[in-house]
Amino acid sequence: MKLEIIHMNYPIPDSVTLHFKKPVMVRRYKPGQYGVFVFSTTSGTFRRSYSLHSVYDIDQELRITIRAVAGGKVSNGVLTKEFSSIDSKILKDHFLSNPLLTRSAI
Repeated sequence: MKLEIIHMNYPIPDSVTLHFKKPVMVRRYKPGQYGVFVFSTTSGTFRRSYSLHSVYDIDQELRITIRAVAGGKVSNGVLTKEFSSIDSKILKDHFLSNPLLTRSAI
């Protein structure tokens, strides 16, 4: 699903927070779940996973923050606004912790 960036801010000089319009068809999510995002430019398409840090029931948008890394095609491209489109393929929940599970149950 194509994501529309409605706002960008820079919490620190080498990072950018992307605020996406929340798609109507997106299912409920929790902070910490991650999505597979597809970044497209004239030089190629790149898939990356980023954690969501917005709250479905509270926030009006999806948010991810990306920090630049040396030689990072996506992270540096986002900072310099080189991408023509960003899509989300999947929202995952693998990084959610369940406080009811104990170490012995894992």
